[in-house]
Amino acid sequence: MHQVHAVLFDLDGTLIDTVDDIHAAVNRLLIQFNKPTISLMSCRQFIGHGTVNMLEQLLPDLPADMFDALHQQYLADYECHVAVHSRPFQAVHALLADCQACDLSLAVVTNKQDGMAKKLLAAQLPDIRFDFICGAAAQWPNKPAPDAALYIARQWGIAPAHCLLIGDTVCDIHTARHAGMVAGAALWGYGKADALLATGPDLAFSSPTHLHHHLQRGAFPGLTRHQSLPA
Repeated sequence: MHQVHAVLFDLDGTLIDTVDDIHAAVNRLLIQFNKPTISLMSCRQFIGHGTVNMLEQLLPDLPADMFDALHQQYLADYECHVAVHSRPFQAVHALLADCQACDLSLAVVTNKQDGMAKKLLAAQLPDIRFDFICGAAAQWPNKPAPDAALYIARQWGIAPAHCLLIGDTVCDIHTARHAGMVAGAALWGYGKADALLATGPDLAFSSPTHLHHHLQRGAFPGLTRHQSLPA
């Protein structure tokens, strides 16, 4: 049994409900290219894998020499609207504030562009202190590569096996596995619960309140790996 001394959170779909702003930015781009707009539900499936992946799927016929400019255009537009409708999921602030009060090490590792991740968190969770916010950047590949997560663990001086990485997509579970961290499934987010559970996460939580309850019950930092967690 391993104790968890630090928690790394995914961002979109785990801490903050960002789909409305992403959906609006995507549809503005599609309208510009005379493409059919997509539904909010369809947009959810693209979140978590990075904007390059999303745009490649939405505009597969776009000439390669246009892609970089289009990508930058999308990022600039979305950054201007990154926190219009986006809000923390219910009970996320209470969860993080309690973690912070108990000196549990906190970080964010996300495939959202690094600058936008920091801007969004500053706007929506201004009083929460994350030791590290690692978004998509040149120095490491996107999740599910473990590079950013392992960098954070090294900076903390905490063994990966004592870190809980929690997110709402299969990508996050794979990231935790590749990093040798405790894999936590956030079942309240954009990923499909059955697909998340099929990966066999070490821990699964139905809501931020559910996660908060078990962190409290574990008496910081006494949350243990392979713990049986009733819904």
